Amino acid sequence: MKQYFLKVPFKRQNIKLIGLFFCLFTLINPIVTKADGTKDVSPTSTQIASLSINPNTGVGSYFGAADEDRIYIKIGDHTTENLYFGLGNFFQTTTAAPAINNVFYKIKNSAGVVVAGPAAVPTGTISTYNQAVAGPNIAGTAPTGYTPIVFDPTANGDYYIELYRSTDAGVTQVAAGGSGVANVFHAPFFDFTVASPAGVRIPGRIYSQKWSFRATDPASAVPYAGEFDDPISPTLYSYTTDKLVAKVAFDDIQPLAFIPAFNSYGINTAGVTDPLITRKSITSGGTSPSLPNSFKTFLTYPDPAQYPPAVLAGAPILKSITGCPGAYTVNYFNTAPGDVKIIFDLNGVAGYQPNTADVLFEKLDVPAGNQTIAWDGKNGLGNPVAGNTPFISNVSLLRGRFNMPLYDAELNVNGFTISVVTPIAVPKVKLFWDDSDPTRMTAITGQGANLNQTTGLGINNSVIGQLSAGHAWNGTYGTTLQGPVALSNGGTGSGTPSDGSDDFGNLRTINTWFWVLDENSGDGALRTPACLNLSGSLFNDTDALNDNAVDGALYTTTGEYAVLLNSIGQVVKSVPIVNGVYNFTNVDSGDYKMIITNTQPLDGATGIVPSTPTGYIFTGDGLTTPGDGTPDGSISFTLVNSDLA
Repeated sequence: MKQYFLKVPFKRQNIKLIGLFFCLFTLINPIVTKADGTKDVSPTSTQIASLSINPNTGVGSYFGAADEDRIYIKIGDHTTENLYFGLGNFFQTTTAAPAINNVFYKIKNSAGVVVAGPAAVPTGTISTYNQAVAGPNIAGTAPTGYTPIVFDPTANGDYYIELYRSTDAGVTQVAAGGSGVANVFHAPFFDFTVASPAGVRIPGRIYSQKWSFRATDPASAVPYAGEFDDPISPTLYSYTTDKLVAKVAFDDIQPLAFIPAFNSYGINTAGVTDPLITRKSITSGGTSPSLPNSFKTFLTYPDPAQYPPAVLAGAPILKSITGCPGAYTVNYFNTAPGDVKIIFDLNGVAGYQPNTADVLFEKLDVPAGNQTIAWDGKNGLGNPVAGNTPFISNVSLLRGRFNMPLYDAELNVNGFTISVVTPIAVPKVKLFWDDSDPTRMTAITGQGANLNQTTGLGINNSVIGQLSAGHAWNGTYGTTLQGPVALSNGGTGSGTPSDGSDDFGNLRTINTWFWVLDENSGDGALRTPACLNLSGSLFNDTDALNDNAVDGALYTTTGEYAVLLNSIGQVVKSVPIVNGVYNFTNVDSGDYKMIITNTQPLDGATGIVPSTPTGYIFTGDGLTTPGDGTPDGSISFTLVNSDLA
């Protein structure tokens, strides 16, 4: 029997695990003098992902923000850990982008109790890109960094910070006002660092379910104002509920407003709970979708002391197919909770090909242990598969299902590069998406340039997938699977930099999904059951076959059983002999032994031997007279494709 195995060969798996240890070392150790913030989302000083606060559209860690929008800080040991943070050069989100000086903060514990503030954030706490990258100057450890605001917690746990504009010393948040932007702002430079008073940094303690950024350019006509054609290249790390970590790298995405989030379900849609539907992209209009219960997303690799990584579970096992045509049951064993994909290769071409005889089963949120899937016995073209048909099969346990819904990201011409960090290093994962549903990807017209959505539909790539970097889009997103796509008309979709209506992602939530880990069985052999009938008779032959003929009467006394054993001696079925006749139905092809006993055994039992009622002996048995030559109450035979009587 073919052994099932992890998709990555064993030796290579060890190499990758060793590589992971080196990777963690380079992630954690060299950055102990730096910080969590601008350095992670703005890798160069020419492309700045500004931290954005917009209470009007429900994004950002603002005054009274929903749980998924808050910026959280994890304190592991309050006796040795403080929060050091800073933000600077606040801008109002308008074309003129004037600097503002009325930003306040409050810090709350996980119960929502204020433990620090309200207090003003000094204007220009971080005044340059280099200061933000150097991080807080704690006890002289970063002399080129900034002078931080310090929060000294009195208990361990999760805290969150609220950032907002106020004109009454932080008591209330400024209302939207007539222009709609009075309470909106963004900070090109920001940093949140957990560290000891001696300056020992602990990266990977800052997270949010929905980060909110604005693409800005310091060299634009109005520095840091933000335009539709401003590219940014942040990198984020997300930690699933089953402790898997994915690294997501954006490459010159042009979103203007940018609200990355990761979850298991896709896009929260009222009345729709099926994740096979909610993973489809939609047109959202002018409001960012609520994405509750999203994964914790970090700006650096999550601190493994507080967020331990998962371990490999092993490949699932595809065990058998039971039942009969029209009502088959596929039996498999799942080694850990996750999603499952099973492929039946019925067209003779290796791998799965859509719209052919191949069959694909997809089942989400499957528990660990023995599992089943119902199959009607038809191939991918709707035709019945004959009994006793052998074919190649494959099953995958997919763990760490990630959906990445991006709201209002106008252009993404280079796609995403997504890799797995733990529990095993995988440099590129396969991405899936469905941008083709006309009932969800509706058009919006008649509301002005940036409030319109006039582009057509994208494609459905929910089965084959695309190895990252992938899922790129612009204003002329086509109808075939694409890699990174070129911009048309020299720069922004199919129109001008100030017009988002002809950019594919404008006012839409474009979702991409992937799995962190694919623990695959490899190819194995399966066969459809034959579902044959088997029958026979028990006689009371008074002359013990001396005349070479079964010429006695049928044995009509009750209490005898016909028992069918498989090739390894297990009881497959047993039935009572009624009026000298026994019948087995829905028997699969294979090698068997049938015996007569006067006690009915349990299915699966072993060690069963023939027995007779008191006063009787076996005088002959076989498929035809005069018998098989060994009158011992057992008959061996093979079923292939036809009934046996």
